[in-house]
Amino acid sequence: GGLAKIIYKNYDSIDQIYQLPKKPFKHPITYLSLFSQIKKQPYDLAINAVNDSSSGRIFTSFSNASIKIMDDIHNDKSSLNQPIDYHHIAKQQIYHLRRHLQ
Repeated sequence: GGLAKIIYKNYDSIDQIYQLPKKPFKHPITYLSLFSQIKKQPYDLAINAVNDSSSGRIFTSFSNASIKIMDDIHNDKSSLNQPIDYHHIAKQQIYHLRRHLQ
């Protein structure tokens, strides 16, 4: 998303952040160009931060990353133990990352 560059700006180890277009069919050239770039470049880590993003899931799946995080906590049986503020869109990503790192 648009905040990723701000959030990760102080991390020297992160050198590439791709922001997918919100409406891919309105920007097909940008979309296909990003897909090509992501497929060619090797990565250590790829994160699909938005749970309901099918584009994010596709790009993360096809990325050339050694570690891929595409947590879908909505379909997980342990989701009954979700924190009260889980549905806050900004906090979901943190909960997903923490769960994945466990």
